[in-house]
Amino acid sequence: MKERELRESETSDSPISQVKPPHEEKQAEKATSNIASENKARLEEVVLVEVNHALLEFVATLPTLPVCNTLSLPQEAWISLTQMADIGQHLVELVKQQMKCDQVLLYTHTFPEGYAFLLSASGLSEEQLHKRCAVSGTYRLSDYFNQDVIERLHNQEAIILSRSQIHLPPEYANDFSEQAMLIAPLCAKEYLVGNLVVGRTDQEKPFSERDIELVKAIATLIVLVLERLLAIQKWMESSASEKVLAETNQRMNNFINLASHELNTPLTTLIGSIQLAQHRLQRLRKSQQNQPGVQRQLERVESALHSALESAHQQKHIINYIIDDSLLQSNSLTLNKHLYNLADIVHDVVETMQPAYPQRLIRVFFADPEADYPVCVDTDRIKEVLHCFLENALAYSSRESAVDVCVSKRGSEVQVQVQDRGPGLSSRDQKHIWERFYRSQGLSVQHRLDLSMGLALYLCKCLVELHGGEVGLESTPGIGSTFWFSLPLSK
Repeated sequence: MKERELRESETSDSPISQVKPPHEEKQAEKATSNIASENKARLEEVVLVEVNHALLEFVATLPTLPVCNTLSLPQEAWISLTQMADIGQHLVELVKQQMKCDQVLLYTHTFPEGYAFLLSASGLSEEQLHKRCAVSGTYRLSDYFNQDVIERLHNQEAIILSRSQIHLPPEYANDFSEQAMLIAPLCAKEYLVGNLVVGRTDQEKPFSERDIELVKAIATLIVLVLERLLAIQKWMESSASEKVLAETNQRMNNFINLASHELNTPLTTLIGSIQLAQHRLQRLRKSQQNQPGVQRQLERVESALHSALESAHQQKHIINYIIDDSLLQSNSLTLNKHLYNLADIVHDVVETMQPAYPQRLIRVFFADPEADYPVCVDTDRIKEVLHCFLENALAYSSRESAVDVCVSKRGSEVQVQVQDRGPGLSSRDQKHIWERFYRSQGLSVQHRLDLSMGLALYLCKCLVELHGGEVGLESTPGIGSTFWFSLPLSK
């Protein structure tokens, strides 16, 4: 009897007797997992609250910090600060994570015109992002919002709007369904320079007061970063050594000048050889007029030679641009001035260009057809300027539209205008179009490659100014552009 009790006692204490049934073991694991998930979520919420609280406290101290009152706002969008691209993306990702929203977009504006540029975005597909980038800088704030909304933004007020209350451009108006949009203004020195837009599709979770304060705080931080980047950029520009910069430019110009001349010599030989081949080919075609098969082969060769000659001339234009730029940078470009009638120069250029564009209409108008327009100029250089203006007008406008050249006296000056009916230029392009190496951001040449490297209009400006004249531009997006230059009349 005792032996049996002893065996039962040993059996009850064995490991086998401690094993739980499978269903009880799964329930225990599930309960442990639920507790871990709840603890993790509670910890994340505590951390988020602490981060938001710290952020709000930091922003509250910003008004007490010293500021640089001598720093002026840029007359262009903050997007011109290229360093902001990566930083802006990190900031919108931070907002999206903190707010748990669907989309975050950071816009900057030109000042004071108000054209909106997309700096960075989070929560958009590649296609949606491409649509917005394509029209960036095209629309103003007034195209998106009513005037009362704009005034509230200028008053540094964060606003909650439904998507239907925002006038979205047709390019992406149907990207999203109805959602709530929280818009926080970016204000620097009491001026509106951008907007932080937060979108949330879930209508059951409207933005709370704390959400609004958080977005306003982050918007303030964004402006703070932007201002510091601008200050650093200005400091770097002003602290650069003029002596080192001048020496570097001189060495670069010497190299460019030497390389350009070395390239120009064999290119001139190449052009002459192609023209000689074309001449001999024409003689051969005349001698083989009764051979249709041979004629077709010769036509193919002639087409290839024509393309080669055109490419060679384009290459020569590029080299000449570089040579002229090098001469201007070294102040060694000289003019061979003589007295001419500007009307004759205009007629010569138009008559030379018209055969190259047989399908286009180039019209010439004189305010006074009987008048003379005496100018003391280097005729080759002024022809280059007019040729460049006409080429741009023909290249950037449709084949069906005419290009007008208008000549008129303006007091002691004569002005030549070249008017096209192309897509026009944005305000940003109009501001920078005459700068060295600048190329239009929103336009593409319609009928040929743009090989000017951003030098053509810059050189035109320099050449006209060397003659004592001025250049200018009047452009309306969607209607067309008028480029003009003026020269002093000779007495």
